[in-house]
Amino acid sequence: DASAVSQMGDNFQNLKLMNGTTLIGTTIGSLDSSGTAATYSFSPSSAIRVNAGQQYVVDVYADVKSSVQDSAMSLAPAIKYYSLTATGVNTGTSASDANAISLQTAYISASGNLTVTADADTPVLGQLVMGATDQTLAKFKFAADAAEDINISDITVSDLVSSAATGTIQNLKLYDGTTQIGQAVNLSATDATTTYANATFSGLSLVIPKNSNKVITVKGDITLFDAGALSNSTHKLALLVDKGSAAESVTAKGASSGTSITGTALDYSATDADQSANTATVYKTKITVAYASDTPAGAASPSASQVIAKINVTNSANAGNYSATV
Repeated sequence: DASAVSQMGDNFQNLKLMNGTTLIGTTIGSLDSSGTAATYSFSPSSAIRVNAGQQYVVDVYADVKSSVQDSAMSLAPAIKYYSLTATGVNTGTSASDANAISLQTAYISASGNLTVTADADTPVLGQLVMGATDQTLAKFKFAADAAEDINISDITVSDLVSSAATGTIQNLKLYDGTTQIGQAVNLSATDATTTYANATFSGLSLVIPKNSNKVITVKGDITLFDAGALSNSTHKLALLVDKGSAAESVTAKGASSGTSITGTALDYSATDADQSANTATVYKTKITVAYASDTPAGAASPSASQVIAKINVTNSANAGNYSATV
């Protein structure tokens, strides 16, 4: 440790030494944070031989912890070299070194903040028809503050729906503009709360630039009735503050700080409430009613059987060829 005030264990974990791609000794996962400066020893599996006139470069690596003590401050230095034990190949005499050297200064960035909201442009859905594909179901805005870029790796979209209707909407997809991100995912009746079924998109590489935002669109296919869709089922997609088991709907890290963006650093609007799109109801078919092109217009003479209007009733939005009764 460079000091007892800011120890490696306060901010880092998984300390290791590397020569190129070769690990020297064993990675030390848990580092000291007791308040007393500690030393960390590394013993190579076999002796390292440095020929006369040559050099051997050792790099020091560590992972930034998800919660750090010393964010937004310089660590000068982050760690010190303490000593080396060595023996001359020809002479057999000690070539050890005990001159402590301060290594590089490190700076742990202040972690950013991510705000998630239902976008103002999220569609007014109303009625969805079985068999329709690539339907826009919701739009959510992800906004990063000015501290750093935010990397999002997982998003869970939840549907306020009965467990019997979890198969009514399938092949949920996320889009950043016109580009699909991640793979299509289905809602799960087992990965759910008491009222919501979840669809989790994992392994994403979605970057929200600092002091900027992105609107992510959720699309899906409406299952046919014969394939298990439930008629008259209602659906409302949401990003939940708690998707179940006290877990948030978004998994993210600061690009610079490496800190997990969670808790107070992850806001679901200004009030930390579930962010929901508009409700949609799924039916087998959709009826369209409109005046016929030859519906009467203008003045007409009185008649006992006067035609006053003609109306076309169309059952056209119907991928499953279902009949409708008016």
